[in-house]
Amino acid sequence: MKLSDLGEFGLIDRIAKLSGAADPRVICGIGDDCAVIESGTPGKVLLVTTDLLVEGIHFRRHTTTPRLLGRKALAANLSDVAAMGGSPHVFTVSLAVRPNMSVAWVESLYDGIEERADEAEVSLVGGDTAATSDTTVISVTLLGECPKAEVIYRHGARPGDSIYVTGAPGESAAGLAIVTAEAMGNLQATALGDEEREDFDRLRLRHLDPEPRLQAGRMLASRHWATAMIDVSDGLAADLGRILERSGAGARVEAARLPISVPLRAACERLALDPLDLALGGGEDYELLFTAPPDLGEEALSRSLGIPVSWIGVITEGLGDLRVVDPSGRERPLEARGFEHFHR
Repeated sequence: MKLSDLGEFGLIDRIAKLSGAADPRVICGIGDDCAVIESGTPGKVLLVTTDLLVEGIHFRRHTTTPRLLGRKALAANLSDVAAMGGSPHVFTVSLAVRPNMSVAWVESLYDGIEERADEAEVSLVGGDTAATSDTTVISVTLLGECPKAEVIYRHGARPGDSIYVTGAPGESAAGLAIVTAEAMGNLQATALGDEEREDFDRLRLRHLDPEPRLQAGRMLASRHWATAMIDVSDGLAADLGRILERSGAGARVEAARLPISVPLRAACERLALDPLDLALGGGEDYELLFTAPPDLGEEALSRSLGIPVSWIGVITEGLGDLRVVDPSGRERPLEARGFEHFHR
């Protein structure tokens, strides 16, 4: 069997089975956005997360800047802590680069990391560096903290809960499509009108410089509003599928209620893409996808969190039974598709 047959999450399942006896201080290990560990402080737990950015897979140097890349590298980890309802504190960065990389490029990368760190009030406390023959690899490990009773896991969704998402999922995927089309010479800025150019600029930044929802995640946790939560990193359908798997439940998503933005529609029209496909399957939005009791409404949540929140469906009975109701009212199975490493 090859990794392409097994897939990323099949591999993770195998690694989890090989990981040995759990330390009693580990509350939650492999299988959520962060590991949750007893911190030694009464009532508090430690959150630990790590992410890789690999050149040619997660980014291409000719379609971003080192500063934006540094910001995004840390943002991915901050989003994991947000998805658990925690507060980030310290992080390490390990960097592998080719020896002929310019010092200015590396310094600009760390400038971007420090910019994002200052915004999130977190501190760089260490890391490692190594030489590679070709590909640049960035690895960030972030430690955070959360009151033990407020941690939001993936496994808390129950039938009857409402499903909500922050922001506008699919915009990062549209931004990726734009920068890819530009890099291939299939899209020229001169062909765009002023309004369309502004929309495309926004979508590029949604991909190249995503905003982790730290304040929203913390509020959802402190007020005990969310029953389960995940950040949208691999695609809304795929990440909702992970909540369902952990919660032993199903879901029905209302396609007409998905918050498909005007810039997303404009980009899809220009690039001949389906906005619904990007909203459901696009990754790296780093929005929060969460479930909550049905008495919480999207307007009240939006006001309280200070960002747009959309009701998109309900949790149902049936393990993994994920379905979508299209705008015409027809219900059909929804494949929990999204980005997956190693998969063919």
